[in-house]
Amino acid sequence: MKMHDVPGTAGTEALESHLTDAYAVDIPPHLAARLEQRVSAAIQLLQPSSSADPRPANQRRRRLALIPVLLAVAMVTVAAAGGVLHFYDEAGGLAWQRAEHLGLIKTVDGYRLTLERVYADANRMLVGVTVVDEQNRGWSQVGVDQATVTDSSGGRWEATMGASSPEDASVAANLFWFDADPAPAAPGRRAFTVSIPAVSVRDQTTPPVTEGGPAFEDGTSPAPVGGDGTWWPWHEVKIDASFSFDLTVAGGSQATPHAVAESHGVTISLDRIVTSPSDIKLDLRMAGLPPSGDGWAPTVSVRHAGQDLGVAGVTGSRDGGFATTAWTSRGVDNASGDWIVTVTEVVGDQIVDGVVHKQIRLQGPWIIHFTMP
Repeated sequence: MKMHDVPGTAGTEALESHLTDAYAVDIPPHLAARLEQRVSAAIQLLQPSSSADPRPANQRRRRLALIPVLLAVAMVTVAAAGGVLHFYDEAGGLAWQRAEHLGLIKTVDGYRLTLERVYADANRMLVGVTVVDEQNRGWSQVGVDQATVTDSSGGRWEATMGASSPEDASVAANLFWFDADPAPAAPGRRAFTVSIPAVSVRDQTTPPVTEGGPAFEDGTSPAPVGGDGTWWPWHEVKIDASFSFDLTVAGGSQATPHAVAESHGVTISLDRIVTSPSDIKLDLRMAGLPPSGDGWAPTVSVRHAGQDLGVAGVTGSRDGGFATTAWTSRGVDNASGDWIVTVTEVVGDQIVDGVVHKQIRLQGPWIIHFTMP
């Protein structure tokens, strides 16, 4: 999961709850192979974590290193009580509430796609698409798990996460989140195109079983799915549908305060901040960290005008181990005024002979205070 976390404000907690159940749902085979490779590589890095770790789960470095991988390659399927519209309202959050209503329809080979709403600002874009199998072909589920965006200004939008919620066997709501790359995206009204290459459909078959597994009381368990080609209920129907429309990008603010805080010989600087109504992105750089450590990640909180913006995630360190990006679960309409970024702790791994030896925790706080005009 871009993991770009989860967008929005009011719908964030609900969507996180839906995503908890993501592994109970099948993933199309073309994604499963990539997912298996990346997850296997990520698992190689995992070590048992201390139960005394005080950081929230969504800020632990190893978890963050894995979850964005999952979100980047898989559309997760969730069930939302109340149908399609309720799912959009709940999961889309602030971006859905502020999105432009389009209602554009394309029907290809009996699959009706409706581009319901689209929202974009300096950091993020949200796209909502409903799919209906008008011929009710007998699938157990339909969905859309791929979408791309073309910006007439030349801006790039990278897919970071998707979620699909079936209303019944032939109808599903689908949300896609994209990150501006690089942020901020240029503000203003211009032409966009959203392209949907295929509809994913799930047949009515059930997984075969194999003897000797622990999953069922009779001693059987589900056979391997997808990886060895034995059984997979999903396949794609190519449709190559595209929607062209004009959209106003809400924009945002950018600053390079280069504000610095120091504690116990470690310096943390805020190199750049990009604000938008959907979220805030902060580029942080650390110096003076122990040379034996690796994969450093800060525990961060962000406040603006007295409001806690809730950090949704932090990337593992990069660029030689000393740069990281944090993003919040809420954004701001007006970035002017005082900002306080607090790093309470920096956590890394001590490497001995190429092997993780133990966890290193450097205690702060590092308090970075700056003002935006």
